[in-house]
Amino acid sequence: MGVYENELWINSVRQYTDATDAVAMGCRPIDVHPDPNNTYTNQNLAGVGYTPKPYQIPYGCLVPKSVDGLLTTGRCISATREGMGSSRVMATCMALGEAAGTAAAMAARQNLEPRHVRQ
Repeated sequence: MGVYENELWINSVRQYTDATDAVAMGCRPIDVHPDPNNTYTNQNLAGVGYTPKPYQIPYGCLVPKSVDGLLTTGRCISATREGMGSSRVMATCMALGEAAGTAAAMAARQNLEPRHVRQ
């Protein structure tokens, strides 16, 4: 895991797992763009093209570990290449934006850092 509290992995997309801090749902097929080295293509990546059942996206994917006063959303959340291949669509980005806005308002009202906002 990198600089975020959580990361959306392909297993979270392919196998529905409960996220204790879920803020949005995704359900689009996994679709990745080819890279210059052709390491990832829709033909050779396990699970690509697979249409998942609805899955949860955790709040921790929006929360940087060490930057105060910041939430990310949409295509800037913490996700692996494959996780982003499903979550980067507009409907999911909209839901993530709404969640980030709600969390920001809660943080401001409670005088908390966004990483400390929990239900």
